[in-house]
Amino acid sequence: MAVRITIKRGKCQGNFHQIGDTFTVESTTPAGMCLGAWDAVSPYLSALLYGGNFPWVMWFKRNGHFAKSETNESEVSHECPPKSKEVHSRVQR
Repeated sequence: MAVRITIKRGKCQGNFHQIGDTFTVESTTPAGMCLGAWDAVSPYLSALLYGGNFPWVMWFKRNGHFAKSETNESEVSHECPPKSKEVHSRVQR
C-alpha cells in the first residue's frame, strides 16, 4: 500500500518544495523530501500505511470546513511547519 503526499499551496521556508511536488511513500522515506516536511507528515503516514483512517475529517467536511471534493477519511491536509500556514500539503492513500 502506498501513500501520496502532494504540495498544494504556500512557499517552502527552505526552498526545497514547490507547489505540485508529489512524493510516494511505501516503506522508506521519499527522496527529496526535507526533514521538516517529513516530521510534519510522518504521524499521518504511519496511520494510513497501516490501514488507519481519520473519521473526524467527515465531521469537518459535513460542517463546511472542507470543499466537497477536498478530502475523505483516507486523506488529511497539514501545514509545514505545523500551525505556520506556510506550506499546505495533502496526505492520501
